[in-house]
Amino acid sequence: MKGTKIYSILKLKCPQCHEGDFFESHLYDLKKLGHVLEECSNCKASYVPEPGFYFGAMYVSYGLGVALFVSIWASANWFFEEVSVGLQITLVIGSIFLFGPFIYALSKIIWANLSIMPACSAIFIIPNQKLKIPIKPIAISTVIRDISKIALTISS
Repeated sequence: MKGTKIYSILKLKCPQCHEGDFFESHLYDLKKLGHVLEECSNCKASYVPEPGFYFGAMYVSYGLGVALFVSIWASANWFFEEVSVGLQITLVIGSIFLFGPFIYALSKIIWANLSIMPACSAIFIIPNQKLKIPIKPIAISTVIRDISKIALTISS
């Protein structure tokens, strides 16, 4: 399982090498809640490839929050015959406070695993030479932005 995206998400490790830590401290440290390290201590991959990179994690967080709400609501109604609406609301609000830091951190690591491309090497063939140039990991949004700029340049 080591070396997979699932391993990186469950163990909160680097999306690229799956060795280095992703967060500055544990999930429920309220002073450093959700603070991501600048780079991996093992492979030196940048965890913040561009400003505002983790805004997309809001969508993941929303999905996780809805899944939590539906799970609690369905469990309360399936396992107990009569559950009042007030008790259901209390269970949902209590679970959000309890699991909120976990959902926040989990959404960031999921977003990073979906968006940060692994490092690779590009081989450029020049007559009588072969250059191998390492390429740093980048965000998919950066690649899409650059491709759209090239397409606009070509079309105009």
